[in-house]
Amino acid sequence: MISRSLGPEFGGAVGLCFYLGTTFAGAMYILGAVEILLVYIAPGAAIFEGEGAAMLNNMRIYGSIFLLFMALLVFVGVKYVNKLASVFLACIIISILSIYVGALVSAFSVPDFPVCMLGNRTINAHDVADNHCSKTVLVKVAAEKLDSNFTINENSTVGPTFDPSHVPEVMVEKTTHLWKLFCHNSQLNATCDEYFTSNNFSEIKGIPGLTSGAISENLWSTYLHKGDVLEKRSLHTSKVAHPASDRYPYVFADITTSFTVLMGIFFPSVTGVWPRER
Repeated sequence: MISRSLGPEFGGAVGLCFYLGTTFAGAMYILGAVEILLVYIAPGAAIFEGEGAAMLNNMRIYGSIFLLFMALLVFVGVKYVNKLASVFLACIIISILSIYVGALVSAFSVPDFPVCMLGNRTINAHDVADNHCSKTVLVKVAAEKLDSNFTINENSTVGPTFDPSHVPEVMVEKTTHLWKLFCHNSQLNATCDEYFTSNNFSEIKGIPGLTSGAISENLWSTYLHKGDVLEKRSLHTSKVAHPASDRYPYVFADITTSFTVLMGIFFPSVTGVWPRER
């Protein structure tokens, strides 16, 4: 219609943008569907176990299956797709309402989803292997090295014969898995990363809710370059803020973002603006 009204130049330009938008949108819809299926709905359906390359292989296989299923729908005809339009519309409405319901629920009952932070830098949850977001922990250890009188404390001693099942326990400071990652050693006297030494670990709520001030904190836009570490500006950090290295378990931005990229590619692909304009 545009080609016949304004000429092939305008029609070709609009058609090319529409084709690219639909292509990107279809690819992102498929990848999003596979990720939701394997991460939240049916994790046991994953063919390859693990993260990274394993998840990419799962996306390739399931994505090809979903794409084949979509091609079969188009081959059968749009008539049958239109018959399911009300079902698709109901799914979209339920999804939109779920966003508002979740926002209201989180305002009164914040979900338990802790995120580990070092200073104001985000720590990758997969690297918190022992579930300790700290440098050291206190653990109980049986006191094996006792003197000749088996002295337990300053005011009490036991004789040479004692019950082995009642060996006293002492609290010992032990380093965590994060300590080993930043210090490359599990010893307390190890030489550690300067930022790690100058800052402490803390846990924040990954889903803070409406009353946490997260909206006002993120009111102004902040765009990251590829390789930048994710930081929370409201958290205290030391002045020692040298660039984060990928040798340490931080969360890094995987792509460079900008207003043009978000509005020109992601927004049309995710929301389907171009398909609706047709």
